[in-house]
Amino acid sequence: MAHLLGAYFHQDCLCEYASHEEALADYLSGASESDRRRAAEEIRDLLGAHASDADLKQAAVALGLCVLPPRRLRRWLAEVQEAMAP
Repeated sequence: MAHLLGAYFHQDCLCEYASHEEALADYLSGASESDRRRAAEEIRDLLGAHASDADLKQAAVALGLCVLPPRRLRRWLAEVQEAMAP
């Protein structure tokens, strides 16, 4: 998940992609099934480990997320986790 957040949602991601959805689609197009499964598990663990939104944001930023999504982080991460399904 650190690769996903750091490589696709870095400080310049909105210069490279029109949206968070486009950046995610680019990741998904090149990620193997095992990478997607591992990222989904890591997102599940991250969501479960951080009850407060402030803690979740801090953890996501520590993992490389530089540009917050246009909606609540918890909801967005859950959507990303769903998108990881093959």
